[in-house]
Amino acid sequence: IWGGKRLESRITFDTEAKAGYIYLLADSETYTIQATEDVGDSPLLVDIDEHDRIVGIECFGEIAQRLSPIAGEEKIYHENGETLSFRLSGQAVKKHYLLKGIQFYFADEQSKYFIGFDIIDFHKYKKQILKSMVK
Repeated sequence: IWGGKRLESRITFDTEAKAGYIYLLADSETYTIQATEDVGDSPLLVDIDEHDRIVGIECFGEIAQRLSPIAGEEKIYHENGETLSFRLSGQAVKKHYLLKGIQFYFADEQSKYFIGFDIIDFHKYKKQILKSMVK
């Protein structure tokens, strides 16, 4: 519970579909998904809202399997200097993509092994609200 309000899970995993989803925004933010886009040549898909923000990340297969142990987490970010970071792994970055104020990181040149992301555009993403999701 944060600020008297129950936080909802920010990470979900569907065992039947072998699909995972990471919700980037806090429950208090409202949005309407306008589009779904690829993250470079990676297997990730992102949902974009009417403010051109990434509101969620869809993943499948091996990446989704790596989300399953942390499904149900409410606090998913770490503060890292001026950024807010989400990490599945501490592996070295071999490839990255900047998309809509989010930097995505991969441990391989083929963008198949998702490491995590940093939120870097706080004009688009409200840092004070997102801080409710910091561990």
